[in-house]
Amino acid sequence: MRDHEHMRPVVLCIGGTDPTGRAGLAADIRAGEAADVHIAPVPVAIVAQNAKGVQHIEPSSPMLITAQIRAVLEDLPVRAVKIGLMPTAQVVEAITRALTPILPETPLVIDPVLGASSGGRLVPSASREWRRHFRALANQAALITPNILEASALLVGELPAGGRRIMRLQAEALFERYQCPVLLKGGHLPDDRSVMDVLHSQEGQQIFLAPRVPVRDLRGTGCTLATLIAAHLARGLGLMEAVAQARALLLEGLRNVVDIGGEGPPPVRLPVKDSPDGETTTPSLNREETGEL
Repeated sequence: MRDHEHMRPVVLCIGGTDPTGRAGLAADIRAGEAADVHIAPVPVAIVAQNAKGVQHIEPSSPMLITAQIRAVLEDLPVRAVKIGLMPTAQVVEAITRALTPILPETPLVIDPVLGASSGGRLVPSASREWRRHFRALANQAALITPNILEASALLVGELPAGGRRIMRLQAEALFERYQCPVLLKGGHLPDDRSVMDVLHSQEGQQIFLAPRVPVRDLRGTGCTLATLIAAHLARGLGLMEAVAQARALLLEGLRNVVDIGGEGPPPVRLPVKDSPDGETTTPSLNREETGEL
């Protein structure tokens, strides 16, 4: 008989690959290990990319996407879902249909990856059809986590990326348009002091601040944060607590970067801490560091 109390929660991660291991599903798996959850990775696009940019994207067929997701759902007790890259409208539609049996009861976190940190667009044509399918999926999400540039694209340029005041307006507009909570990430703002993220949900807006870590632009931070949030939701945390815990763990990872060589920046590599009883623990919250206001 299985000891359900000590079972590792399963998070289904859907997205693209990165052959250098810096971002995408590789980052998801590392984040899952740090948060002590099991990641079930489903690639919906094979991406040829490196520090110089994106060279080629090969989307999976809707049939293959559906078959992979069904294979996971028929076998494992999925406690949360995280979705990253969805390069075409057909991919978004296939994912939505395949997840129908478990949504919206199962927490879903969507990181709407539209471009690569190294350069190049991963969703070459975020068309009206793509946005229509994305909206249908986002309506069932526990959270979407765009950065300010992705937010501008999802709002069709109605609110171009700007300062912190614009961020708060963007978060509210995204919440109204896609009818789901939004964590808008402000790491791209040119502020040397701190990074601001805005969580907009039915409870209103919550501002999170964190000190800006003086390291090279890392790869996989967005993937990592969204997966960490999904992992904490899988463990039963509320949305605000899951976001705060995920940001604290990511910040610790940013402060302990390990270089891997090569031409580009290193990936985010999170610490996995063992408590005295052998269970993985995450950093305790510090209001000064997370900037929760």
